[in-house]
Amino acid sequence: MTTVGVVGGTGPAGRGVAVRLASAGYDVTIGSRDEIRARDADKGDAVRTIMNEMHPDIPAAYLGDDTTDEHAFEAMNGRGLSVLVRPRYRATAAQLWVKPPFEVFDLLAQWLHACQAHEGAGYHKPSDQNSLEVNA
Repeated sequence: MTTVGVVGGTGPAGRGVAVRLASAGYDVTIGSRDEIRARDADKGDAVRTIMNEMHPDIPAAYLGDDTTDEHAFEAMNGRGLSVLVRPRYRATAAQLWVKPPFEVFDLLAQWLHACQAHEGAGYHKPSDQNSLEVNA
């Protein structure tokens, strides 16, 4: 079973995404926004740290909604999917822009389906790392 980590997704939008994914049969883990922040570190530093600890074949996505997410979008580009989630478009380093909430649900469903299809086509996940990371 694929595990989806909704990091920073304890608010209404994150819980909504988690409920939709769980009802679709995914194992969902929700993280908290109550993190300790290192001085002079940004979300891009956190993404680079996580990505460096993950096997390079593990699918990863970062979804964010404000300018504090731009460094994370930059860190994800070339290593995973980066998505700006806002009602109105603005210039961004993210690869995609979607409107909440329904476009987010649709995007995640399509992306997870594509990841599973990739697995079925001969891709084998490392047995010790089988999570998808999603920041809501």
